[in-house]
Amino acid sequence: MSKELKSSSFKSLLNLLVSVIFELTARIGKRILKLDFYRLRPADDSFEIFDNSRTFVLDLRNSKLELHKFSVLIQFFDHLSRKYQIFQVWVNRETFSFGGTRLYSKEAEEVVELVELSTKAKFLEKIASDNIETGSSYARISSKSDAISYSVRDFFQRGLGLESLPIKYNYSPNYSQHPELSSLKKYLDGTFNIVFSPTFDLNLKVELPSRNYGVISQDNFNKVEDLYLEVRRRIVREDITDIKVIFLNKKMLNWEYFPNVIDLRHFEDFGLNFASMLYFIQECCEWTVGSEGTMQCYLMLSSSLKHAIFIDNSHWGYSASDGSTVPLFMDSCDYLNYKEAPHEYIPDNKDVINGIFEDSYKFKKDRAS
Repeated sequence: MSKELKSSSFKSLLNLLVSVIFELTARIGKRILKLDFYRLRPADDSFEIFDNSRTFVLDLRNSKLELHKFSVLIQFFDHLSRKYQIFQVWVNRETFSFGGTRLYSKEAEEVVELVELSTKAKFLEKIASDNIETGSSYARISSKSDAISYSVRDFFQRGLGLESLPIKYNYSPNYSQHPELSSLKKYLDGTFNIVFSPTFDLNLKVELPSRNYGVISQDNFNKVEDLYLEVRRRIVREDITDIKVIFLNKKMLNWEYFPNVIDLRHFEDFGLNFASMLYFIQECCEWTVGSEGTMQCYLMLSSSLKHAIFIDNSHWGYSASDGSTVPLFMDSCDYLNYKEAPHEYIPDNKDVINGIFEDSYKFKKDRAS
């Protein structure tokens, strides 16, 4: 091959490489600029309340919610359903997304159906050009919302005048198509049931390195562990067969079994989805014990359950437990003394033990009468 041909081939190859590198650099640069714009875009949460308004619109178009942030909003749906004749939630394809992807879109659809069946909220698909009718009260939640993280109380209670309330879930599973679920329901109807769902992942199979004990400090996790061991000891010591402990969280991997444990961590195997699982637990159980997490947030929203929660702000730089990781109504809990609420929720284990077993004795007495 001649020197000229070699030189020409080398130049062609070099030009090709340069063009490829230039194109990749341009694309990466655009992506970085887009991400920087997303990060720096200021929060534009807004609201307007009109006297004697019949309609309230919660505008979630482009709000980019994951399931946990959606639960923060749901604590106000019962009051909105009572306060307004018409309560609409405006959504689009960007409502339930995070980082440009539609995470847990199936679960989000199930929770929307659950909320529509349990409250007066009506979810409507709307495009960007659709305008809220004049005279309708509204709140608009942005993709960089402070209202559902740092300032839940200020925005919703003090600003919108809304009360945080639990709701009664309504989403009956199809028992006829799942006989194993029907059998489990009949069995659990005759027992006193405690949901146990604190994250515990020592080998980091599913959690981040800093979260092997969940999103709480190790000291507070130790309190959860002590509570579990004491419940187990008392059940074994008193030979109690009609109290069941239900494992529910897929991230609880290192808790020891004992005969009273029922494993529902893979509740899908019983024909349940996320929404019908919440209803099923509400109908079958009396107490939940858990640490911070999306599942526990939705369990706390049920008006039919009592909750022993272990939630601090050790992983956050602000008081997330004031409305974000714990609904605001929990700070007036009357069955456990959360001394530091709403800044953290760490109950006294003796109070939890007494509350659980007193309720179990009452359950047994009522069943016998």
